[in-house]
Amino acid sequence: MSYKDDIVDWAIARSRHGAAWWMPILLIAISCLNTLTAGTLVWCVGILQAVLFTIVSMSHGKVGLVLGPVCLCTGTALAAYTYIAMMQRAGADAVLEYTGTADSKFLEKARELAVTWGWSGLLFIQINPLTPVPTAVLVVAGMLVKMDEYVLFTTLVLGKFSMLVLNAVVVHFASEGKSLEECLRELKAKKPDTEGKDDDSKDNDKKKQK
Repeated sequence: MSYKDDIVDWAIARSRHGAAWWMPILLIAISCLNTLTAGTLVWCVGILQAVLFTIVSMSHGKVGLVLGPVCLCTGTALAAYTYIAMMQRAGADAVLEYTGTADSKFLEKARELAVTWGWSGLLFIQINPLTPVPTAVLVVAGMLVKMDEYVLFTTLVLGKFSMLVLNAVVVHFASEGKSLEECLRELKAKKPDTEGKDDDSKDNDKKKQK
């Protein structure tokens, strides 16, 4: 049995606590941990984050459509704040090297959109499912074109929140008539490289495979 299977089985055993007050706090903690490690622990933390997101979103009814995304956006907010501060102190190369996104193919595209459309260009490329751009790359693109850091921070957090709400809605509709345990077992059956991935870790994984 893989580590992924162990995590999902652990989550299934505790899914009855999905509506507990501490479950969203646990999701926030995992999201922040995933951010602070720049996605390098995606093989365990990323999977756990995806599973807990499903539990929180489904265990709180309609409130879960907002609660789950808010919890994960805490990690996005931490990432945006950290990378903006790092860029101000050490420059773009330090951010890209720390997050393993130095070879990201989306950096120039994000910069061009930021130059042409400002914050709306970054918002578009962030919420576009065809362009999974890491938060670090968006921060670098925005800062290179002298975008106000507060505008940049707000754009990234709202963009991520919109994506996650849509994800939560899809989960709710797809799980109609199914129990939480059935949904988690379906998540367990997915391929490891398609679930539990944080955007900031995708380029990391590619570099490790080279």
